[in-house]
Amino acid sequence: MPLVLDTDIGSDCDDALALALAIRHPDVDLRAVTTVSGDTTVRAHLAARLLAIAGATDVEVAAGVRVDADAPNWSGREGEGVEAGHEAPLSDRSAVDLLGAIDSGVTIATVGMQSNIAAAVTRDASIIERTGLLAVMGGSFGPIVSLDGTEHPPDRDWNLVCDPEGALDALNAGFETIYVPIDVTFRCPLRRRHVDALRGGDDLCRALAVLVDIWFERTLASAGTSDVVAFLHDPLTVACVVDRSFVTIERLPVRCQLIEGVPRTIVDAKGRDADVVRSVDADAFADWWLSVVMGTFS
Repeated sequence: MPLVLDTDIGSDCDDALALALAIRHPDVDLRAVTTVSGDTTVRAHLAARLLAIAGATDVEVAAGVRVDADAPNWSGREGEGVEAGHEAPLSDRSAVDLLGAIDSGVTIATVGMQSNIAAAVTRDASIIERTGLLAVMGGSFGPIVSLDGTEHPPDRDWNLVCDPEGALDALNAGFETIYVPIDVTFRCPLRRRHVDALRGGDDLCRALAVLVDIWFERTLASAGTSDVVAFLHDPLTVACVVDRSFVTIERLPVRCQLIEGVPRTIVDAKGRDADVVRSVDADAFADWWLSVVMGTFS
């Protein structure tokens, strides 16, 4: 499956976990990584270093759109966790140029803001027909409930909220789409035993463990639990490109619209038919992800 991964890698560690899955799954032909949100060049260098660690320096890496409104998605620490050194070369092309020139049938997995996709559509709408599938980490089709039972408001849908105009432009453009929504991924954890297993893996696995540790200390340690160390939002999105055995899916008419200033995914007759992930076997998926990344998957 030819794939472009469009990512805001460097904020949540799950982007790196998704990149590792795209590198290691035997049925994924990772053609390029494009970055979005904040300082996209810093994000691109991080992706390029992880690709080099994995020996995948032939994957094109292109920095993309920086949107002023997505400032809350930039902490200034996005380059931490992977030491500077050997990395895949950054492309002379921008992410928008790269996306605009994709071959017919390539899948794009967007696991960050929709800014690059929206810009590419605005420049040349033929990308819609040439894209085999747009796999979107975002949207919500039910209550957004944490594992502890806490319910979150719709603006927790970060990948849409940070660039509302981009979300509307991209998600209503007419791509063949699968939504991997936050109401599902919020219940898809990576657990302590998984990251401990990564420490016994190769250089890429150990680099991922460092990034998970940093994310856990910054965001989850204060919650008083050591078992859940991250959430597999983005890896589940990449997985659904090649293996949907862990999820249930409904075909629904979906459109994106602003409701009280928040972009929302709405199911109604005016929408375009899309695949929507409704549930996941979270423990089985996390074990599967680990087996692929560690090279024990068959």
